[in-house]
Amino acid sequence: SIVLVRSQLQSAADAAALAGASDLTLPHDEMIRAVRRQIARLPAAGNGGIPLDQYDVLPGTWHTDRRRFIGAAAHPNAIRITARSGKTREGTSPLIFSWLFDRLSFTGQASAVATVVPRDIALVVDLSGSMNDDTEPCWSIAKSARALGSEDESARRTEHMQQVYDDFGYGAFPGATEAIGRPFGVADDEYAYAALTCDGGPLTKPNVAARYRIRPEDNEAVRKKKAYGAIIDLQIARLMPAAKPAPSSSEHFDYWQRYLDFVVRRVKVGREGKGGPPSRRGWLPPDQASNRIDGMNSDSKVGRGANVSERFGNTIGYVTYVQFMMDHGRDGKPIGGHYVPLSRYSPHCPWNSEETPAGRFRFPPRAQPMHAVRRALIASLKMIKDRNSSVSDPSRRDRVSIITFDRLTSGGPRIAQSLTGDYDAAMEVCTRLQAVGDNGASTAIETGLLKAREHLRPRREGGQGRYSADKVVVLLTDGMPNLYSSSRSEIGRFIGEYRDTEFDNIDSYARDAALMQIISMRDDRWRCYAVGLGMGADHDYVDRLGNSGNAGGEKVSLRGPAHQGDDENRMVTLLEQILTNPRVRIVQ
Repeated sequence: SIVLVRSQLQSAADAAALAGASDLTLPHDEMIRAVRRQIARLPAAGNGGIPLDQYDVLPGTWHTDRRRFIGAAAHPNAIRITARSGKTREGTSPLIFSWLFDRLSFTGQASAVATVVPRDIALVVDLSGSMNDDTEPCWSIAKSARALGSEDESARRTEHMQQVYDDFGYGAFPGATEAIGRPFGVADDEYAYAALTCDGGPLTKPNVAARYRIRPEDNEAVRKKKAYGAIIDLQIARLMPAAKPAPSSSEHFDYWQRYLDFVVRRVKVGREGKGGPPSRRGWLPPDQASNRIDGMNSDSKVGRGANVSERFGNTIGYVTYVQFMMDHGRDGKPIGGHYVPLSRYSPHCPWNSEETPAGRFRFPPRAQPMHAVRRALIASLKMIKDRNSSVSDPSRRDRVSIITFDRLTSGGPRIAQSLTGDYDAAMEVCTRLQAVGDNGASTAIETGLLKAREHLRPRREGGQGRYSADKVVVLLTDGMPNLYSSSRSEIGRFIGEYRDTEFDNIDSYARDAALMQIISMRDDRWRCYAVGLGMGADHDYVDRLGNSGNAGGEKVSLRGPAHQGDDENRMVTLLEQILTNPRVRIVQ
């Protein structure tokens, strides 16, 4: 009976300490009340049970190096619970075989100390080209026009686009537009450029300025330069006065030439075709850049590709210029050395100050869902900062890192913020996160997960993590992976060994490679989460990643009715669930 009761007492003390340790960040009185509420839910121990008032609750500090607990009301990182048996404060418990030992009861108690396990956290952020997709205006307008989105979604797209216009000073979205060459009297059709530059066309008239006037002996390259110069100076500058760099053919011709190459519809002018003499002109405009509005990872299912070309090809205005910038992203250079103003690397990038839960920060333009990620991460880091403010021992605080990924080369993956307890520094890093250009594959999820795993490993294994810390990886992505770095044979062997139902098949290497890394971290007892975001997110695949992480049975997804809602607030809610729920353990 004595052994049984003591065992029950110890179990009760252990359970109460584990339950109470999760409330250590609360103010002292509130924390004590919360711990007692937790204890009240626990089963009774001993023959007579353990009344609530026979638990002693003492917050304090656990010194790992000395293996010693010292009671302290201020800045606790551990809690000691003492459970006493019996009906009285003295803790006496009746004995079943008291007649054998001439004892009616004994005084029994047991104590347990539990502490919060510090965490090494990697926030793995997708910076692929599609992270600007929600504010690609031609996609937004085309999608709304084709009735592929609800009224709520259409309104949210318009709101996001207006924010981008506000950041650049472009007025009301979508703004005025004109077909190329309209001021010169050419028809608004696919042959507008050909008509503008043909013999006998409007730019051949004597009243046209010499630098724009086309002569019969001009070859196609010269005709293009003159026509583009006229459009830049006489149409773009008038229609888009706030655009940067200033629309001027004498100062920035090469840059604006790339914008015109982006929007002008490419047509072939043959002997029997339109466009006027000379009749055999071939493809126009000549030497057109490959990055065009009907390309850049076009997808007709979401209103891009041919549909965008038909609706917005040959269109001058802020709406197609913003599309041009979104498609070029952080790293795209329309002409050597010159980034688009959306990019933080451009001298024309407008930085805007915004209020956040952690104070005011300056951000580049609000491309979505990228900007929602920036703000949600800052809010989440503020939660972690607040939670750790009461932890006096720096070695016991959570540390955070920010890992980004996009392409396999020329950008990612990279450690944007190495593991640190300086949460303010990590917040500043978040303000500068931007997506790459939307040309070519750029969603290398596996490489981001690999970089996080390497970084969180303990130092003795080549990483920057702590041996005793809990490892937490949170992946934020909007897309389906389309790049991977592991060999196909390695992925195939892994699938053959695990036969996990979440895998696709041997032909889906990029998807399976990311799942492989999540499962590998899970097997190391790391906690892995996947959060889907953006209007184009593949939530089914993100759910599969989260399920494969098997993070203590927790499943996280940004799934909602028709994928609607505010990404930022929903991400904050989900990250709060993940990041404010550390593991606790018995240490004494």
